Amino acid sequence: SSKSSSKSSSKSSSKCKAHLKIQALRGETESAQILLRIPSTLTWSRTGTTVTSNSFVGIPHGVECKALQVGFVFTNASGRVPDSGGGWRPDPLRPLVSAGVPSNVAQPLWVQCFVSELADAGRHEAELLLTLHPGGSVCVDL
Repeated sequence: SSKSSSKSSSKSSSKCKAHLKIQALRGETESAQILLRIPSTLTWSRTGTTVTSNSFVGIPHGVECKALQVGFVFTNASGRVPDSGGGWRPDPLRPLVSAGVPSNVAQPLWVQCFVSELADAGRHEAELLLTLHPGGSVCVDL
């Protein structure tokens, strides 16, 4: 059995301000969601920011991780819920290459990790670093 959960703790010795715990067995793929919200006070443009790069640091042997952006599609109605009306719905997962994030809007991101049969057993620590322009960078402990 496996599970993913997120937590935030100010007692961490890491410089990262966000913390994400992923548990997996060999041969499994686990995913977790991160909500990225950039306050307008952090960007001089006031229109938002762009994620210009993402990288994983410290990923152990046999583990592959990738960051994905949740895209949105417009629908006129939902066939699953009668009288739901239309609107923007989260749907496609796109590789996080260069993504615009409007100010004060929560942009969902997915972290997806595949743990191969050859992965080293034990607890491992890694980081996801997102570079933003404007806005600096965001670090997430994994």
